[in-house]
Amino acid sequence: MSLQSIAKQFQNLIKTEQNIETKLFFIFLCCFIFTYIRFSFAAEPVQPLEPADIAYYFPSDKSIIQTVRIALLEGVREGTLSFDASFNIKTIETQDSLGTFHVHGRNRVVPTKVGFRLGNEQFKIYGALIHPTDDKFTLNGVQYRGDLIVIRGKDMTLLFINYVNIEDYLRGVLPVEVSPHWSPEALKAQAVVSRTYAVFSEVSSLYADYSMKKTVASQLYGGMRAENDVTDKAINDTKGEVLTYKETIFPGYFHANCGGHTTRPDTVWYVKPHPVLRGVASPYCKDTKHYSWSLGISSEGIEEALISRGFAVGSVYDIRAKEKDDSGRITSFEIITSKGTVDIKGNDFRLALGPEKLRSTKIETIIRDRNSFIFEGFGWGHGVGFCQWGAKVMADEGYTYNEILKHYFPSSKKGNIIY
Repeated sequence: MSLQSIAKQFQNLIKTEQNIETKLFFIFLCCFIFTYIRFSFAAEPVQPLEPADIAYYFPSDKSIIQTVRIALLEGVREGTLSFDASFNIKTIETQDSLGTFHVHGRNRVVPTKVGFRLGNEQFKIYGALIHPTDDKFTLNGVQYRGDLIVIRGKDMTLLFINYVNIEDYLRGVLPVEVSPHWSPEALKAQAVVSRTYAVFSEVSSLYADYSMKKTVASQLYGGMRAENDVTDKAINDTKGEVLTYKETIFPGYFHANCGGHTTRPDTVWYVKPHPVLRGVASPYCKDTKHYSWSLGISSEGIEEALISRGFAVGSVYDIRAKEKDDSGRITSFEIITSKGTVDIKGNDFRLALGPEKLRSTKIETIIRDRNSFIFEGFGWGHGVGFCQWGAKVMADEGYTYNEILKHYFPSSKKGNIIY
């Protein structure tokens, strides 16, 4: 019987009852019963989210991860496309051809009420795959390999996604992540790490529109103009090689400089611990670029940065390290403000101030100097996984890329897993 029908019966019973004392009793009983029902059958409290998994089994069809999907532009009102050859436009889901076209020069892509327009061509469809016959296209002045997906969102903005073979993708990644002048073994190590990160991103995002961005939010991707023969060789020499752990793929996290010791991902992000990414000593980067740094920033600047990230703080009086991990990184800051004390996770504090300013959370000292704070620390980046400058020094000292990978990813296994 529903609550509505029970309520209706009580209502009829109260109306027909003549005795005032009995009527009051029924009213009291009705209130008691419904209060009891309400609290007895209330929805279960929302459970806190589980930390994210960072280990996935490979799909049975490994061919689907040979292509990666990179968001080139997102939430924009237009883009500019040009092609050196003809191109075919298909529907995304069914791959039905909408025709072959050849447009000259640079052409604007803009959303319309029924789809989007490319140059003078109107397409009454909200998403399409553009396949250039020469596998090249230029978006906003940058040339890329592979195909392009264009999606018009409900908010009348555009999303441009590059579908590209993973090896061609790496050709646009390596030269902007490390220097082509580094030793070949360091470049090969970076190739395996970047490939591992890309495959993990694809496996963990199979049902999303894209798996990575072209920025430091994933790994830098410069398209064809970034390609270099030296880094191309490192990619070819390690073709298909990724790092695995017990037949699973994990993220090949990397950063510029660990400041002497890497750390665990669960101390930085809300993810589960992983036996390969457990943090290791890395003395190799000690005398390299970005090993140490100093930052001075006003208390007002810190206040504005924290408020912009949603933290309810007042004037900042003091900043203290509340907790540190085994690598010496601050995992929790205690911010003393005019509105009270606020605890902020280490990585959230760093992102609020700006990762280009506060280069790491491996902070040795925090000094209050009048209306400013001076931070002195080590390393550049989140500190998880592969230390790029440490790998460079290891390669310079004669370590092979396999030995470098084993150092930063202990217990991992390297293999040709994709092809």
